[in-house]
Amino acid sequence: MSDDLEATLKRMDELQIAFLAKLGEKVKELSRLILLLDATLSPHDKKNKPLLVEINQLSHSLAGTAGTFKHTSIYTKAKAIETLSDDLSKFSENLKWYKLLIELISALRAEVKLSGRPSIVENFSSSIHNLESKDTDHKENLDFKNCTVIVVDDDELLVTLIKEQAKHFEYNIIPLLSTEDLEEAIDEHQPMAILMDVVFPDAKHSGIEIINQLKAQNKIHCPVIFMSNRCDVVVRLDALRAGSDAFIVKPIEILELIRVLDRLTQKLSRKKSRILIVDDEPVTAELYKLTLEKEGFICTVILDAMEVFNKALSFQPDAILLDVNMPNCNGFEVAEIIRQDDSFTHVPILFLTTDNTSKSEIQAMKSGGDDFLDKNEKFSTLIEIIKGHVQRYKELDSVLSRLKRDEVRFRSVTSSSSDAIITVDTKNRIIFWNEGAENILGYHSLEAIGQPLDIIFTDEDKEKYQHGFEEVIKNEGEQLLRHRLESVAVRKDKVHIDIELTYTVWRSGNEKFYTSIIRDVTERKKIERELYHKEASLNAIVSSSGEGIVTINSAGIIEMANPKAAQLFGYQVDELVGKNVAILVPDSEKKQHDDYVRHSEIHAPRVINNARELQGQRKDGSLFALELNVSPMNVEGERKFVGILHDISTRKSYIDELSAAKEGAEAANKAKSQFLSSMSHELRTPLNAILGFTQILQTDDEEPPTTDQLDSLDHIYNSGMHLLALITEVLDLSRIESGNLPLDIENIDLVNFTHKTLIQLNPLAVKADIQLKEVMDFKKPLFIAADKVKLKQVINNLLSNAIKYNRPKGLVIISIVEENAKVRLLVKDTGKGIAKNAMKDLFTPFNRLGAESGSIEGTGIGLTITQKLVEMMNGKILVSSKLNEGTSFTIEFDLLADIKQNKITDS
Repeated sequence: MSDDLEATLKRMDELQIAFLAKLGEKVKELSRLILLLDATLSPHDKKNKPLLVEINQLSHSLAGTAGTFKHTSIYTKAKAIETLSDDLSKFSENLKWYKLLIELISALRAEVKLSGRPSIVENFSSSIHNLESKDTDHKENLDFKNCTVIVVDDDELLVTLIKEQAKHFEYNIIPLLSTEDLEEAIDEHQPMAILMDVVFPDAKHSGIEIINQLKAQNKIHCPVIFMSNRCDVVVRLDALRAGSDAFIVKPIEILELIRVLDRLTQKLSRKKSRILIVDDEPVTAELYKLTLEKEGFICTVILDAMEVFNKALSFQPDAILLDVNMPNCNGFEVAEIIRQDDSFTHVPILFLTTDNTSKSEIQAMKSGGDDFLDKNEKFSTLIEIIKGHVQRYKELDSVLSRLKRDEVRFRSVTSSSSDAIITVDTKNRIIFWNEGAENILGYHSLEAIGQPLDIIFTDEDKEKYQHGFEEVIKNEGEQLLRHRLESVAVRKDKVHIDIELTYTVWRSGNEKFYTSIIRDVTERKKIERELYHKEASLNAIVSSSGEGIVTINSAGIIEMANPKAAQLFGYQVDELVGKNVAILVPDSEKKQHDDYVRHSEIHAPRVINNARELQGQRKDGSLFALELNVSPMNVEGERKFVGILHDISTRKSYIDELSAAKEGAEAANKAKSQFLSSMSHELRTPLNAILGFTQILQTDDEEPPTTDQLDSLDHIYNSGMHLLALITEVLDLSRIESGNLPLDIENIDLVNFTHKTLIQLNPLAVKADIQLKEVMDFKKPLFIAADKVKLKQVINNLLSNAIKYNRPKGLVIISIVEENAKVRLLVKDTGKGIAKNAMKDLFTPFNRLGAESGSIEGTGIGLTITQKLVEMMNGKILVSSKLNEGTSFTIEFDLLADIKQNKITDS
């Protein structure tokens, strides 16, 4: 965009803003004047009549400016006030006149209130694009610049706007806001034309009267163009009698004004006119040729009438001088041949003859002639007649050329449009069908032209379309044209498509036509339906969700709440929407909540996407426990939050009950353990007495027992020892669980300690026919921190189990491994192994995994005690097993790198 054009756009925008700034004041003043009228009096009363004149003048000014700035609705309503006020001051005695004025000013005020600030670029887009490119013919014909035109109008914005736009067409506008300085401006600038408003409210004389005065004083020597909001015959006749050369009705269309100026300032007549002379008399033809060339015409002569048509095609004359009596072909026949070609429909054909009979003149007119001239007429008269016809032809040709360009432009636009553009007449017959229509609807233009437009509609929609079309014809589409219509069309191949349709009504002469622009929106409608279904599904999910869902904006206002959320808090959904979410928060926490909302970016790490437990407040003021998870979302650049709410009152109640039950069980278990621990003396004392007396009886030399008695005593002793071991294990377990089992931690060489323990258990292995195999070839001790007694108990348990649950003649492998500052003791047997599904219960107290049905004695708490003892000494116990292959137990301790011989005590 050029700097000049950019400056113009900026200036126009400033004018638009200035107009809008003054618009409210003008309407307010107009309202004030109307309210001053006395409705009880006649419009002709001396109190009302001056006010009506002021109202007429102000509404006249407002209508003109609004129309020029393309505020059509404001223009229409201001124009209605102007027309009514003018009629009232002259003719009307209607008692409802005041009510009509009030209705009109109310409508105008409402329109002004609703009107925004339309873009000046949009309002004048067509003009501005023409400013940059300009008309090609206009540039070719123009051989001068800065043609001066004086514009006289009291509307400063209008005059400035005309000046800004007209300069791009090489017109230099001299603006005058009153008629006082017009005479001086004419003397100074010698204008090529004067553009004069008809009405000047503050002046003594109208624009027509001023022009009359100046013409009477011989001050004006250029064309005068009058402009007015009025377009009636009275004002046009007054303007004509004042010597007007053209009359333009406001609002001003800049292109129309430029065309009038071009015509009146003869910009389109700068090229020399071409005259084709057809006469079989060489001398006569040459005489006319020389005479016309003296007057500035370009002429060519044809002596043979048979050559006229071809010569006319190449010469393109602005007028043809045609003799009547010629051999082979007379002038009337030549005229008819020329008129049969559309290229020469409007070219003036002037007959030159000495046969001036009425019959010849009538025949000349019938054959297409424009004038019938007598060769005996004075040359000066003939030349003026020819000039008049040529000038009129050029003006007509200019209009036709513009129409042709518009038609070419229209066809280029419609052919390149991807939308269907279809025009029908008042009988609903298609008279135009563009390529877009062919592509969208499948019919070729040859198939569509002449058909009714309802061929593209379904049977169900044809009646509705026909009714709609009748409404368009009836109302000229006033309502229908404001909205896009959506319907379903049927392609030629019977495929149904969704369409969007708009109507435009236009006139050509007395005929009306209706142009439809149809857009294929099938894909868009498909996407809309998919979005609708997704939205409906989402709404259904949200509405039926068992969780409460609430969305809030950045100010904490609730925008959506699902039924579950409303139910949780005892509200209806519509009671929550639009309220601050703080109504759901207890009064004691409202201040903290508001801080979260105002400074969400600060609290986000702690609040966002983290489930939190807090209290909610119901509508009745009661509180309940809920869990809240807040997630952020961004909707069209606005930060919002979604809260998922869950009532955890029941869960909290269950948790409280479980906690109480757990505390009770732990207390009972602790009481049990304390009871067992305290009963250890009472349980062991009688059992030790039984075992002691049994041994005495077994070894009584004075009265030795019999063989049967000895067997019974052995049975009593073995059972007592088993019971003592059981009591010891149960007491150990209870002491461990109650925390009353002290540890005496010291540094122990695991290799040496294990070796000694194996020696002590070797008799048990021999008795069970089980081989013990050591894999401990270490030359240095491996020290761990452990309780010697408890460590021995652990190793004894693992080894005794490996012996007891082994197969006959089985093997137990004992090995020690040092790795990564750890020491591991492995005990592996070759027994039946343990099933995978039983491994989870291996360390469960009193669960012998099915061994209780066998012959091997045990309590089922040995491994439980072993695990707890290892863990109390900061070690770990691991187990692996395979059915029919055996089981491996591993205990792991930290290796002591810095050995201290002193004893370590750990409570």
